[in-house]
Amino acid sequence: MSEISPARVLLFGDSVDAWIQIACPRLSIDWGDAFGKPLLNPFEAEIALGFIPGWWEKASIANSDCIKNGLCCNDNCDNGVCAKDKVDVSQDYPMDYYAQDGGEWNSSYAKKSTRPSRRYVSSCTGNGAIS
Repeated sequence: MSEISPARVLLFGDSVDAWIQIACPRLSIDWGDAFGKPLLNPFEAEIALGFIPGWWEKASIANSDCIKNGLCCNDNCDNGVCAKDKVDVSQDYPMDYYAQDGGEWNSSYAKKSTRPSRRYVSSCTGNGAIS
């Protein structure tokens, strides 16, 4: 669907449980409450589908082996939680759709090349010499 709207979504009735919006998230931010079904961005969809853990879950996942197996709770222990595995969950929502470094879920994401890029230098003098 080229442009999603509450009226168009309503035409699908109960045949769709949620919508994933892959374009600008302003629609779901500004008008999200007008939709009867969840309107998710790709980041939220990957969490909902279980492909990645939610940012609020990462601390418990990172620390589960430490406490259970006692692997690092010697000098690095902070109230039973390994300091080296601590994850900062104070951030409410770690995705910025418009940021250049917003990760693979934002609008400007491009995978970095594994090969170094070649730089072609052309002559400005016309005689083949680089000036």
